[in-house]
Amino acid sequence: MTDWLKVYAPATIANIGPGFDVLACALKEPAGDYVWARKRERPGVEILQILGDFGQLSYDVNKNTAGYAAQETMARYPGAAGVELKILKNELVPLGSGLGTSASSAAAAAYATALLYDARLNGDPSLERTVKKELVPICARAERIGITTSVPGVQVAQAEHSDNVAAALLGGFVLSNKRYAMELGTIPALQFTVFNPYKQLNRETNTYEPYAIRTAHARAALPYMVRLADAVTTLGHLGQLVYAIQTQNMHLFGAAIHDALVEPARAKKLMPWYQDVRRTALESGALGCALAGSGPSFFIVTPTMSPVLNGALIKTVNDALLAAGLEARVYTTPVDTAGARKV
Repeated sequence: MTDWLKVYAPATIANIGPGFDVLACALKEPAGDYVWARKRERPGVEILQILGDFGQLSYDVNKNTAGYAAQETMARYPGAAGVELKILKNELVPLGSGLGTSASSAAAAAYATALLYDARLNGDPSLERTVKKELVPICARAERIGITTSVPGVQVAQAEHSDNVAAALLGGFVLSNKRYAMELGTIPALQFTVFNPYKQLNRETNTYEPYAIRTAHARAALPYMVRLADAVTTLGHLGQLVYAIQTQNMHLFGAAIHDALVEPARAKKLMPWYQDVRRTALESGALGCALAGSGPSFFIVTPTMSPVLNGALIKTVNDALLAAGLEARVYTTPVDTAGARKV
């Protein structure tokens, strides 16, 4: 039996304002997920251990994004026998936080399996990006199984989107569709301040209640029809956002973080506190503010690296959250440019 191989994949922010299902980036903080993998002689994939998920994830490889990603990746290599996995989730980033937790473990498992069986990765480091891009559609299919396809009373299309997994695999900002991932690089000076909300202390149980939103519920909140003017506005902001990344213009980046289609609908139905908090952040000096993925986590972009000014802005946003009965873990973080990697 071979030795264990350890791979890390970062947490991510998807959608990024107007980039619904097509634009995402990887984060340095909060930490993403780790997957240990090794070959075995018996065929198939087996998950031996899952830590940090509080018993919420399945050991069935067809119901676990990491297991499914490893299984589909292994199928690419004729003669591959089997793989055993151990998964470590970041317990400070609960499932349903909007920070790409299922994408992170899928990306880590797929890349770990490729490292075990893809001869290209053992010889030419320059082929690493090529292999990772080939894994994007596999991981997108894997992440889809983590989405409940129906909510009571509402049918939700089983959407396959690759924005989170592409960023987790490749790092930096990535523009993607179902099969192709286009790397946009990063803005070196850019820092996100990410707020991961949770409900205040439950005095009966002496615990903090998680605030989680399942992707299926977030998709069920979307309108079936939108105004043409809102669609044009959002497309214009998406183009502006991509241009800002390419030209490394932080102020233009912040100004482009505006979504007239998806975010307002989700906030109205699932996060009624969000618009007030967002307004407070922008009025207090944030360059931009948007939900992370489908929420409830959100981020702000600040105009300065000054710890004093950033600290004051964070306090203002936290005060607005407290007024809504919420608290948040806060991470000030640059973009992770490495993506999935062996550690």
